[in-house]
Amino acid sequence: MGIVFEVLVDKTEKPNKCTILPQAERSDFKVRRFSRDRGISPLIGQWLLHPDGVEIDVRTSNSLDGFGQEPTPVLSVVDCNWRRLAGILCKVEGPLPPMVKIPSGFETAYPRKNSQNLDPQGGLATIEAIFIAAGLMGQWDPSLLDKFHWRREFFQINHQRLRDFGFSMTGPLL
Repeated sequence: MGIVFEVLVDKTEKPNKCTILPQAERSDFKVRRFSRDRGISPLIGQWLLHPDGVEIDVRTSNSLDGFGQEPTPVLSVVDCNWRRLAGILCKVEGPLPPMVKIPSGFETAYPRKNSQNLDPQGGLATIEAIFIAAGLMGQWDPSLLDKFHWRREFFQINHQRLRDFGFSMTGPLL
């Protein structure tokens, strides 16, 4: 089995705007809904995808502590509004896994309507970030984006950046 994605989804997340809830039936997704007024049980991942983490690099990812050592690696991800991320992570019981992040230069295809511009530079939709992280961790799986409405736009916008990292851009991706 490949990577398992443990995804915390804020219960206030609107299903029609969430890029993760359509993935909940996949066997490689463990979606956990949470309330911000309660504690959150510990994360099970070996890594936490976070904008302040160590950059995942396909050429050096095997040097990340524990990377590739587990029979079934688990990547933890929080799907929420960016301005709430720090507060949510404070509610997670126990220590957080080491943080990893997506290399810069990727662009989201998800239409953003954030008047306060709180998204980090290069902020991606959660499913876009999971897709890129999985590829950098050795699991190139375009099916992760099968239910993402902006799949075609994502591949068009990031075509060259994906090629820069050695991802095969052949076949029915669009």
